[in-house]
Amino acid sequence: MKTKNLILILLLLNILFLNSCSVSIENDFKQTNSGKAILACVSGDGKLNFNEISLKGGSKAIEVVIVKSEKEINLQFTVNKSINQAKLIGASVKDSKDLTKFGLMLNLELLCGGEISSRILPEEYKNLQNLQQLRGIFN
Repeated sequence: MKTKNLILILLLLNILFLNSCSVSIENDFKQTNSGKAILACVSGDGKLNFNEISLKGGSKAIEVVIVKSEKEINLQFTVNKSINQAKLIGASVKDSKDLTKFGLMLNLELLCGGEISSRILPEEYKNLQNLQQLRGIFN
């Protein structure tokens, strides 16, 4: 009887630990610039779902699904809690084929405004701004 109780307690502790891990990565993500931008995007209307995913090698990532204005964007991030940063590692847009980073930026901006692209894809956003400035010089 004592063995069964001990096993039951260990199982409950394991379940609590696993649940706290998934909550932790979600909370860590929400504190990043990307997380804050996505939360702001759906604050008025829209829906947001978070799922913890496992990567090769056992590391964890988070999948974020934005549903707004009949559009669905699925984003996957790794989260570095020590520097409060999320890195985009994958993305898809429902009913969209051959998605590029610039296509993703356009979809995000149309759905959530310009601020979101600069927070989720900062390097690409900066490159796009530089191209626009060059275009202005040569026109």
